[in-house]
Amino acid sequence: MQKYLKRVDREYEDVRTNYKDMLTLNLPNPADFRLATISFKGAEGTVYAGEEFTLQFRYTDKYPFESPEVMFINKPPIHPLSLIHICRCRRLLTCRSRWSP
Repeated sequence: MQKYLKRVDREYEDVRTNYKDMLTLNLPNPADFRLATISFKGAEGTVYAGEEFTLQFRYTDKYPFESPEVMFINKPPIHPLSLIHICRCRRLLTCRSRWSP
């Protein structure tokens, strides 16, 4: 087993052992450690409560010296402040008469 695969395997085992109540680890192809997904639920008492999120991790042979590519594979969480920012930007772009650099 390549050195980086041993490291990834150790980290996956840590998730399975220590975070099994919070995170769900899935290896689409158990023979290939380079691609994994981790699912988790939004914390209670937050705007994310009841939401489920999934991150995809893609590793290269250069791991851990090169970070894995990480991305949300379903809808990403949206912070309330980012919604305000999006609305402001949209308003500025649609009302060109108010636009100023």
